[in-house]
Amino acid sequence: MRSITFLTLLLISSFSFAQKGLTSFGLQFKPIVPVSYFNAGPVNLSDSIVNIEIKQKPGYSMGMIIRHNVTNLISFETGINYVRRNYSIEAKSKINTLDDQLEFGFVNYEIPLQALVYVQLSRSLFMNVSSGIGLNAYPSHVISFGENLLLEQLSLRGRIIGLSYLANIGFEYKTEEKGNFYLGASLVTPLSPLTQTQIKYEYQNTSFTEFTSFLNGNYITIDLRYFFAARERMTPSLLEL
Repeated sequence: MRSITFLTLLLISSFSFAQKGLTSFGLQFKPIVPVSYFNAGPVNLSDSIVNIEIKQKPGYSMGMIIRHNVTNLISFETGINYVRRNYSIEAKSKINTLDDQLEFGFVNYEIPLQALVYVQLSRSLFMNVSSGIGLNAYPSHVISFGENLLLEQLSLRGRIIGLSYLANIGFEYKTEEKGNFYLGASLVTPLSPLTQTQIKYEYQNTSFTEFTSFLNGNYITIDLRYFFAARERMTPSLLEL
């Protein structure tokens, strides 16, 4: 009975790596990866005049992180991020050779509110899974024009403040002296359309055709994080015993 109790305590300790109540600070950079999944693929619009395609381009998110250990296994994470989504619009005429294209970016500021659960894989390597919501502020509308001045887009923000669902999985390498290094991936899904994009294409001197499309703003990222070293006791794992 004593041996079972001892092994149980060792098993629990192998998953306990962070001191309860400890707060740490970090920085992150997250390249946005264009994908066709999660309703983030190209948007195609067409009429008898022109074909329009809207594509997501590589973007990025960067900012600071504050992590607080609620228990030895669960942490709460927040901070503030600058997010820039990039898009391109291409117009291919059906009636002449007057094609055009443009690129534009849509910016927002994000405050993530996430709960994290950790699993210890070795003395220094950990895996975590997190989920939560993001509070997003959209500062302005965006307007841009095509290279040949035939194409115009006006992206109207859906709202000043919006919510998004956040999900993340990753691996963290912890050191006592040099801090913690993290590599992972995230999914961001706004709960309402990011923007209503109005597109105008001029196919003759004073003649034009118009389209309207909602951009959902879904994206995935590759997460690169660094947490500054904190005074934290590293708990031995079963792998050391």
